[in-house]
Amino acid sequence: RESSYTAGYLGLAPVIADTLNRKYPKMFKNLFVASITGSIIAGVMASLFSHPVDTAKTLIQADIEVTKYKGLIDTVTHLWRSSGFTEMYNGALVRCIQIIASIFVLSTIRARALAFKENWLARKHLLGKQHQQQAGRSSSSSSSSSSSSS
Repeated sequence: RESSYTAGYLGLAPVIADTLNRKYPKMFKNLFVASITGSIIAGVMASLFSHPVDTAKTLIQADIEVTKYKGLIDTVTHLWRSSGFTEMYNGALVRCIQIIASIFVLSTIRARALAFKENWLARKHLLGKQHQQQAGRSSSSSSSSSSSSS
């Protein structure tokens, strides 16, 4: 159940946002819009995939005395026989909106963290080069001053 949610915010939403940004640059030139769209698509897919299992889990948890449901397969079978497809997705809209929002927040935080890391590494690399250049200049100026004093 959690794997589809995790795949949504770690894998699917960023890939969809990046693909939209590259393939449709006029429509998705703003990465924020692409990220929202990617989150909506990934959130709907993740919630549609995981909702029947989540519904069964909730019913199993509510059956504290284990009188109605014996396990996951029994619960899903009971739901399918009694109400069919509609009962499996009861409450899916609210959960879908919840997942879309959380995928958007988590994928945005992930993207910002990766951008921060790239900028930090680039600055560290640049500072390292500047330090090497300064060290090279100071060693060449000290060697030239020592040769001129001799």
